[in-house]
Amino acid sequence: MAHLGRHAAVIGASMGGLLAARALADHYEEVTVLERDALPEAPEPRKGVPQGRHAHGLLARGREVLEQLFPGLSEEMVALGEVYGDLVDQVRWFNHGVYLLNAPSALFGLLVSRPMLEDGVRRRLLQLSNIRLLEHSNALEPMFDRIRGRVTGVRVQLQRDSGDAQAINADLVVDASGRGSQSPAWLDALGYAKPREAASLGPPPYGGFGLCDRFHLDRLRYGGGRGGPTGAVLGSFRCVGSGVGGRAAGVYPSPCSPHPETDLPCQRDHTHHAPYRVARQSA
Repeated sequence: MAHLGRHAAVIGASMGGLLAARALADHYEEVTVLERDALPEAPEPRKGVPQGRHAHGLLARGREVLEQLFPGLSEEMVALGEVYGDLVDQVRWFNHGVYLLNAPSALFGLLVSRPMLEDGVRRRLLQLSNIRLLEHSNALEPMFDRIRGRVTGVRVQLQRDSGDAQAINADLVVDASGRGSQSPAWLDALGYAKPREAASLGPPPYGGFGLCDRFHLDRLRYGGGRGGPTGAVLGSFRCVGSGVGGRAAGVYPSPCSPHPETDLPCQRDHTHHAPYRVARQSA
């Protein structure tokens, strides 16, 4: 592996930040991950990941990439109760008003709760000797060398509730803090133009549902089921982005939606579709 520098810093310990840190660990002597949240000891939803309560899963290629970065991850998740299977043969897909034909394939995915997946990835990442995680730490601003014209580190409030700040020198700083990123404001303060923002207000490029029979919705959402078979229905709508239906779940608005007050009526407009009827009958 090519050696790119002594130290890299990653802002954010969600999935994007964890995977960025794993990739950088092969090329930097040390990688520091900064996270605003106080991370839970057990797999459970947290404030910084509002979508963590929704049903989650890994499609085939995503699972394969994670397996390459963290060998044995899929097997560990299955041992903890998550579901591994053929996405084409074992999942009923409902697209454009019709069910797709099931057939055996090599596309094996993993139905796993977001907290369980993030916890497993984070634990495996921290097993690397050159990874350091600073939780409950707030990245205040990048350190910038105007003569050299480059970022040289980041100023960090190591305990968010205190006023103490520390300079962390780094050859590379990666902002993986998500929708709350301060990078546009930081670039503006340094005299750089803000990145262009593009928004699509049209309908989604696809519309469909996946109905996963014989699974436990509570397991998919939290990482531990109460028993009783049911399924998860995932949908893509213009006004919602994602929806969940099934036993003990009902239909949930997306916490990331810009118009949460209109989500539920919009989702009810789609409950005439067959997968929603099945989910409601099993609830």
